[in-house]
Amino acid sequence: MRIVAGSHRGRRIHSPPGISIRPTPDRVRESIFNTLCHGNNRIGRKDRVEGAIVLDGFCGTGAMALEGLSRGAEFATCIDINSRALEFCRRNAEALNFLNKMEFLSGNCLYPDKAKKTYSLIFLDPPYYQDLVAPALSAFKSKGWITTGTICTVETGSEEKPKWPPYTEIIEQRKFGKTLITFLIIC
Repeated sequence: MRIVAGSHRGRRIHSPPGISIRPTPDRVRESIFNTLCHGNNRIGRKDRVEGAIVLDGFCGTGAMALEGLSRGAEFATCIDINSRALEFCRRNAEALNFLNKMEFLSGNCLYPDKAKKTYSLIFLDPPYYQDLVAPALSAFKSKGWITTGTICTVETGSEEKPKWPPYTEIIEQRKFGKTLITFLIIC
């Protein structure tokens, strides 16, 4: 797995062996970031990554946050309940010299603490088919992590039917094999 584009293009991202982490494949990440950086008729033409404050929930290796920072995001927070995954995320950030632009929180995305900042761009990649998307979005919204205008990119199983909270608007959805990527905006 590698950083697809930006200042750290081609640099490796490592994943811990032997634990159930499902990193977003390079081609899917590239498609997500092409949409976020270059836009389309639905999301608008504005670069949503440059200068963004990024939240990577259920972060695993931190690939989404690291890709965002490589493409000009200002800061990223990574949250995962798996301490081993979070340690690999930290190691990846250190190898890419991003430690000064990141924070790492060990915790459950369904029960976050009160936010210290509001995020303009979030990535959620929860375990598939466990109905975690709506509870995570609701928890982040109620604790002040996300607000009106926040762009959310959610990765779920392609046959999964998430219950989207009423304050979200689906901008676009794309299937990649067994993965469904949904772009949302918080209304």
